[in-house]
Amino acid sequence: MKRIIILITTLFLISCGETRLSDEGATISVVERINSKCKYIGDVEGSYNNIIYGEFIDNKTLEKNAINDLKDKAYKMGADTIIAPVGSAKGGLFVDIIKWRAVYSSKAYKCRK
Repeated sequence: MKRIIILITTLFLISCGETRLSDEGATISVVERINSKCKYIGDVEGSYNNIIYGEFIDNKTLEKNAINDLKDKAYKMGADTIIAPVGSAKGGLFVDIIKWRAVYSSKAYKCRK
């Protein structure tokens, strides 16, 4: 019985660890500079909060989840390109080691016809 509880708990924690990028969000291009022919759509912010399980998720995964959220939101705005996002992971138990929240922002553009 003890093993079953450990297995279920482990699977639950693993399933909470990653926000998958949608197929649409995967079409978003990330660039350093925007071509003058691109149309500005707006500012976009992506975030990932994991207060309950944050201590079990590494910072790279936390940041990746926030960027996935940002790309999905950019697509929903009608964008196909974003400037390389800036942001960081914040908070956490050992503040500089383990984080529980990541926030990234960027500018969204329509560059493809």
